[in-house]
Amino acid sequence: MGKNSFVFRFDDVEVHEREFSLVKAGKVLTVEPKAFRALLFLLHNPQKLISKEELFHTVWGDATVGDGSLTRCIWLLRSVLGEDIRNPRYIETVATVGYRFIGRVEVCQEASGETKAIAEPSDLGGIGKRSRGRKRLGGWALGGVLALCLAAIWYLRRPLPPPRVTGYTQITHDGREKTLVGTDGSRLYFNRMAGPVLPESIAEVAISGGGTAPIPVALPNPLLVDVSPNGSSFLISAETGLWNVRILGGQARHMVDAYHGPFHRTGTPWPSLWQMVASSS
Repeated sequence: MGKNSFVFRFDDVEVHEREFSLVKAGKVLTVEPKAFRALLFLLHNPQKLISKEELFHTVWGDATVGDGSLTRCIWLLRSVLGEDIRNPRYIETVATVGYRFIGRVEVCQEASGETKAIAEPSDLGGIGKRSRGRKRLGGWALGGVLALCLAAIWYLRRPLPPPRVTGYTQITHDGREKTLVGTDGSRLYFNRMAGPVLPESIAEVAISGGGTAPIPVALPNPLLVDVSPNGSSFLISAETGLWNVRILGGQARHMVDAYHGPFHRTGTPWPSLWQMVASSS
């Protein structure tokens, strides 16, 4: 049987899985491939809370990426769909956990094609059947070995239980929407939002709390994507590509003509930033 694909409809939006396209109000809109894959996974699981780990595995596979990349994917989807993060109609954020598609979705299944069997000559039928029998036994044995290997790999690489949050301490009190990206151990760095989807500036606040302060970056429309593991550099997405910017001194170095890429996993959007006390369970 042929592989099936789906068309998802909600409000004036159609998402075509096979064509990898999104149509809103009759107009085809451009969506980055990774953001589109994230949307497809959410649409395949409507009303279900999807963890960030599930989205990372589905969209990026085994590649190591940061929360900044996932945050940007969701931000791009909300921008394309005209979503207001304060009153979401489609994508709901569950802080520190993941996302849920909350809109009402209609699904239409389309068959992509059929496979046809080709008859073999009658005088070769017996030979073909015996050959297929031997191949089938060999295939079963190989399948069993592969299954054992996959089970062993899963056991060795199975995820550890998530940390258990035991307390909170509020760090900021300005009520401004923020997208937390990373830390150098003493300060938190984030994008401060000017509206539902548009970043206003890159800013910082001490881990112990206090006032927030903007960080000037001499790039057009900068968006903080990640902080280096040693806390010395920013990874910033701008109109001119990805830039590595030194935190002290602000020296910028162009990396690549792309829109996102991680140092490591950090960050999630919150109206206020909180310090969490966590312990492994």
